[in-house]
Amino acid sequence: MKLKQIPTTYGDLVSGEDSQPAPLCRDAANPDLWFPRNNEAIAIAKQVCAQCPLTSRCLQFAQQSRETGVWGGQLLEHGKVRIRPLRDLAAEL
Repeated sequence: MKLKQIPTTYGDLVSGEDSQPAPLCRDAANPDLWFPRNNEAIAIAKQVCAQCPLTSRCLQFAQQSRETGVWGGQLLEHGKVRIRPLRDLAAEL
């Protein structure tokens, strides 16, 4: 059994090569979906992630790369899963 390596770049993750299906975020009409500003938007992004075949691989990549936003069905802040909900940033503008 060949072990899958964790992608080292976002391009590697979304390439759809190595007989892996492409992640659902690659073709998202609104890339801002993955960088939500309120808890409702987080829930929507997580729903999309829940249907994606690469959720665990995406989360591993994002944690290694210290990403922020919704990755692998989790809200991350600098690669760490954020437990507490966001304040509604849109209401503060």
